[in-house]
Amino acid sequence: MTSLTPDELRALAAQWRRHGRSVSALTFTGGLGPAPDCAIVTGLLACTRAADAATDRYGAAVDGLGAAVHQFADLTESADAEAAAKILATSTP
Repeated sequence: MTSLTPDELRALAAQWRRHGRSVSALTFTGGLGPAPDCAIVTGLLACTRAADAATDRYGAAVDGLGAAVHQFADLTESADAEAAAKILATSTP
């Protein structure tokens, strides 16, 4: 079994957050403007809006997972330190 240190978890979380923001920043409109008389352009615009919405959702989800992993690392480190202090305080010399 392999375990990760809190610092390794934080590094992983930072990568997830960075990648989540990168995904959210993707844009598909590329200067395409409305053309009410052209069904093809109208269809393409609908696709780009759907793609933009999807990357926003997925990017936010990955960023949120990164934030949760970072919080987990912080809480785990704090709980471990607290437990160790209690063990040391109750041990006899």
